Amino acid sequence: MFLGVLMAFDIILFAALAVYVGIKLFNSLGNKDYDDQIKPSSHTTGNNVVQFPEGLKQHVTDVKFEEVTENYAELEKKHGPEIASQIKKIRRLDPSFTESSFLTGASKAFEIILEAFANDDKLTLRKLLSKDLYNSFTDEIENRKKSGTTYENTLVSILASNIKSIALERKYAKIVVEIVSEQINLIRDKKGDIVDGNPSTVNKISELWTFARNLSSSNPNWELVATGDSN
Repeated sequence: MFLGVLMAFDIILFAALAVYVGIKLFNSLGNKDYDDQIKPSSHTTGNNVVQFPEGLKQHVTDVKFEEVTENYAELEKKHGPEIASQIKKIRRLDPSFTESSFLTGASKAFEIILEAFANDDKLTLRKLLSKDLYNSFTDEIENRKKSGTTYENTLVSILASNIKSIALERKYAKIVVEIVSEQINLIRDKKGDIVDGNPSTVNKISELWTFARNLSSSNPNWELVATGDSN
């Protein structure tokens, strides 16, 4: 979704043509090594609680991980042996990890990041994105400021979130999540007129978001390191 917005605002800025709807800032998993970027955050509160960064508390509540033993037979049936095995390895390093709690946190992060991007909220983005992805987002924010265009996003609902793949290198985990949502996306020009999108049209959008974490860290937060289309 994010690549479309980058392309869209470049077109408005340099060619004054119609804009392609969406936000598709794309960093494909595996194209870059994010291990050096996954560093412990200062935003932690202790045992088995994902404490969202300061400033986000008004939007979300803490996600508390239950100490439970996941049914690996069910995980294998749902995801296949490879993902089930990787989840089992992650739980050896972090017994608090569960698929359901992780996906709850990923969905909350999805909502917060979409809102922050639309509202030019760099502070929130800095707390949730890897360095490279943050730079891509903020570059686009600056581009639309220069062009005088604005982007409006309304997240109507999250229809589904599912783990698509897991990569575990040493103690660094990367989890690719497919998030299917309904959104209303609009782009307005300097005058406030809509140049792309329809406020009455709800778009069904499927994306892949990659989250990463150092499992040896006491910080339970996952960082968004890549986004892309699931098509």
